[in-house]
Amino acid sequence: MRSSSSRRRARATASRTSSDDDADRRRHHFAEDHLRILVGNTRAVLRLAMGDPAGARENLRQAYAAALETGDRPILSLVAVTAAALAAAHGRHRESAVLLGTAARLRGVHDRTDWRIGDLTRRGQAALGEQAFAAAYRTGWQLDVQTTVATLESVSGLKDAASGDP
Repeated sequence: MRSSSSRRRARATASRTSSDDDADRRRHHFAEDHLRILVGNTRAVLRLAMGDPAGARENLRQAYAAALETGDRPILSLVAVTAAALAAAHGRHRESAVLLGTAARLRGVHDRTDWRIGDLTRRGQAALGEQAFAAAYRTGWQLDVQTTVATLESVSGLKDAASGDP
């Protein structure tokens, strides 16, 4: 017959094993979700580079829907930068600048090291002028996080991505 302390140790071990399994499942889902986002976003970038904005939008919609599920703002900022590139590809430089500002807000910091952001900034400034670009960027940067997500949805056209609607 087991002592009460042995039973307590056995229950504690079983509880730890169960919570370890739960943690492993959460880590697996986290990694799987982030991989879906990174792959979808990368495909969108590649399709833009190949001159396929419709394909890029579809991949971006998938990445955006996955990013929303995670609630991870920095990873959502990657999608916002790609949405800015898509807007710029369509000549919508003001929208691109707003999206770059929303990406910075989601990330929590201005990123001057990302070559895509630098390229979009230079192209946007050339198209709009430095002051107009800065004002549009500032519009995105100054939003609170909840409004930032709504702005990303409406400005980029990704609003119905989570539901799969066109």
